Amino acid sequence: MGPKPHLLQVLHWSRERHVGIANILAAAIAVAGPVLLAASLGRVRIGLLAAVGTFGMSELMSRGGFRSCTNQLLRATAPAACAGVAFGAALLCRNVANTVIVLLVVVAALAGGLSRSLAVATARFTIFLAYALGVAEARAPLASVAILMAGAAWAALVNLSIGAALGSRAESDPQPAVAIAGLRARMTRWTRRFRDSSVWSYPLRIGVGFAIAALCRWRWPDHHYHWIAVTLAILTQRHVDRFPVKTTQRMLGTCVGAAAATLFVAYRPPLWLLSSCVVLLAGARPLLKARNYMAYAAAMIPLIMLVVGAGQPVMGGVLWDRLVATVIGSGLVLLGNTLTLAFATA
Repeated sequence: MGPKPHLLQVLHWSRERHVGIANILAAAIAVAGPVLLAASLGRVRIGLLAAVGTFGMSELMSRGGFRSCTNQLLRATAPAACAGVAFGAALLCRNVANTVIVLLVVVAALAGGLSRSLAVATARFTIFLAYALGVAEARAPLASVAILMAGAAWAALVNLSIGAALGSRAESDPQPAVAIAGLRARMTRWTRRFRDSSVWSYPLRIGVGFAIAALCRWRWPDHHYHWIAVTLAILTQRHVDRFPVKTTQRMLGTCVGAAAATLFVAYRPPLWLLSSCVVLLAGARPLLKARNYMAYAAAMIPLIMLVVGAGQPVMGGVLWDRLVATVIGSGLVLLGNTLTLAFATA
């Protein structure tokens, strides 16, 4: 495939997938709720921090009655809760905390190979664990992570409630459950498929990436290189496409979004303007994801950069570190994908 068709696909604005008003409303209300509540209490920064937890719960729509919604709510928030507990346990390990986190990421990636539903759950776990690393520099990291988890639970509740009220049957992630009776059969299939690079390459790529991110945080503790892990968690995909249009879209969108957020925050906007931009971008996420993934990534990264660490002043050095870390993380994703494809075709 030549460069021109590839570029055209990267810039293509798709209209194949329908995005209902329920998706847009749920995404906007999920973020606006904690922000407005915190603003009424004079704690806007806490509301912005809670908004981070809502990002992993988009497009989670109702598919049944009260009992079904309750089960979906518990299953959707379980990965976030597990990530919060895992992060707290890793902090207790002190000197080996980074090693524990890398091992948790690898184990989660391996477990995700058992089924598609577990792949969704473990991907959410990894993303929330990366978010937890992003707020680790706060004065009270455990309290900050608890706020993240509360935001995730709120977003899941909003999505399911609006989906039920508006009769939405939008596409949603499969529920992260594995039948006990079928576990042995799944394990057998998993071991047989281990020759497939999609089974072992994802844990290897995400594990090595998180290890490099941990090494950077250890080697340069005065910098803010936890953003490498955040970028890796968002961009690394289980399957590597031979002609990775989405990979290009993710990388370009991530870099453009990081640069835009850096310039925006450099002017130190008032909190009301910052909050308004967060809500608007959050509401646009479902539409952008369905239309063009580069535009979606360009909106997601500013969202995360604007609200992670919202409880502390943002200086020029922090902004530069975030931008550099985003580029490093994107480069690691591209390198891992390239090596995987080269090995698979060797």
